[in-house]
Amino acid sequence: EVALGCDLRIATPRSRFATPEGKLGIIPGGGATARLPRLVGRGWAMEMLLMGEPIDAERALSIGLVTRVVEPDALVPEARRMAEHLAGLAPFVPRTMKAMVHFGMEASLAGALMLEKYAQGALVQTEDKHEGITAFLHKRKPKFRGR
Repeated sequence: EVALGCDLRIATPRSRFATPEGKLGIIPGGGATARLPRLVGRGWAMEMLLMGEPIDAERALSIGLVTRVVEPDALVPEARRMAEHLAGLAPFVPRTMKAMVHFGMEASLAGALMLEKYAQGALVQTEDKHEGITAFLHKRKPKFRGR
């Protein structure tokens, strides 16, 4: 259930995923009944929750439970690479994207698109946007400052 609260999830070919609580006479208490269907759809969520059987990394990738599968020796380097990429973004970008995705999952399409337009309008006025464009044009890495 911890993985369900993460935005990005990496697995190795040996990884297995299950929600076995039903076999114990209980239900998940960490958000699986709400988060799992949002990630994998109602059908796969019901399969995993009701059956409680483990699925492998290949199946997890195919249904959207994980976002990538890497060999075990590449797991930490890949997680580090992804973290460094995220850390190199303008601070407003991942924060705003996450907010837009979460809002968009609950809102009407029209409402989500309208809010996205307002958010885009706010971000194009930042110093970081100017720095990002300038760095791109000069073929250098941007130096974002959160402004």
